[in-house]
Amino acid sequence: MKNIQCSFWYFFMMGLFFLLTGCQTDKLPEVQNSKHYELTSSNTKSSYTIFIAYPENYQSNKPYKVIYMLDGDDYFEEAANALRKTLHNNIVLVGIGYNSKNKRGRDYSYPSDADFKGSSGGAKKFLKFLTEELNPFLTNQIGLQHQESILYGHSLGGYFALYTMFQQSQNHFFDAFIAASPNLMWADAYLFKLEESYFQTTNILPKKLYLSVGDLEGVSQNLFYQAFYRKLEDREYAQFDFSVARFSNSTHRNTPIKAFKNFLNEI
Repeated sequence: MKNIQCSFWYFFMMGLFFLLTGCQTDKLPEVQNSKHYELTSSNTKSSYTIFIAYPENYQSNKPYKVIYMLDGDDYFEEAANALRKTLHNNIVLVGIGYNSKNKRGRDYSYPSDADFKGSSGGAKKFLKFLTEELNPFLTNQIGLQHQESILYGHSLGGYFALYTMFQQSQNHFFDAFIAASPNLMWADAYLFKLEESYFQTTNILPKKLYLSVGDLEGVSQNLFYQAFYRKLEDREYAQFDFSVARFSNSTHRNTPIKAFKNFLNEI
């Protein structure tokens, strides 16, 4: 009987331990001079965690370059700490993550791709979230003044950055784009068609674009990257500030922060 009681209390305490630890929230990034907020979108019906890293001696009445970083759950902490090691004191980093289930496949893509397992094609609604909800929240409620708005994305996030720049159906507030290892193969290379449609409308592109890839990301990724940047070079868009980088000994997994750091060195 005593052994049964001991076994009962053992399993009870173990169950209680896993219950309590299982209810803990994900660890928040450890970044100096940073804050985080929860924001639920009426456009996407999803809840997002917004991370903000301020420079030292931040002044609320001063405009800053603001980098909006997609996949903030993955990259914000490392990017913010990398930014702090530079001499830049005029940049605010805003990481966009998910408060619950990650919906990047849905949010960062348009159109839907039949080869993708899961929901996709929701980039229009996500762009409305950024433009109509997140930007006003940062400007009006947080008091963040924008000197320049920069959108950073990696992989499918890089696809979204390029999609935002070339689509013409929605207004947005971004001045510059960082497309690190963008998924240019999405939906039968839809971005090539989107860029063609833009060029047929105008040869003026008053934006900045930083485009990058790793040399070890695979043959297809590198071929699509080369084809896309050469197409942009041939266009000779007016007012277009365009730079590219191809990282040596770099796979898809280690290009996100390399691209971010390299971009910081260029501005």
